[in-house]
Amino acid sequence: MNRLFVYLFLIAGVGSILIGCAPTQVEAETMSQTLELDMAEDFTRYVFNTDIAQENGFPAHGSAFITQGYLYPVGTLDETDGTNPDGSPEFPDKVIGTWICRGWIYGDMANEDGLPIAVTTQIFELSEAYGSQTIITDGFEYMEPGSTFSRAIIGGTGDYRSASGEQTQEILGINEFMGMSMRFALQLD
Repeated sequence: MNRLFVYLFLIAGVGSILIGCAPTQVEAETMSQTLELDMAEDFTRYVFNTDIAQENGFPAHGSAFITQGYLYPVGTLDETDGTNPDGSPEFPDKVIGTWICRGWIYGDMANEDGLPIAVTTQIFELSEAYGSQTIITDGFEYMEPGSTFSRAIIGGTGDYRSASGEQTQEILGINEFMGMSMRFALQLD
């Protein structure tokens, strides 16, 4: 009888430990979230390898580049591109982060063939201290306004250190200085 009691006690103890380790419904729901952001590119920050350029001066296939922009709450760029003629943010009080994009030109910048124009890594910096609250994505880029495409969320730092999921990116427009405005939905798993 004592042995049966000890076995039952051990089974109950192990069962409670396993139940305590399993995520509850509330915890599971907080692991997944969607961040929606608008981005206005600071066209003065777009720099590419001029040694690999087309005759018209635009970057050619294989040219490395880097650019950055301002992150705004979603909906900020419904009526505007979000950047002043000098490259500064149009709404400085609404800026909630920095977007940095680096990569290589892939194909035709004029997008006449419908293929991606670049392969890139994007960094969404969501704090004032660079590197402390980031989400990193990787994938193809298109340049046609109105187009929507998906990219992979591959990591992050701080609260997003285990980030994974899918980014949806919509091209809202291209301003007179060739700066782009975009809308992002970052679905974190």
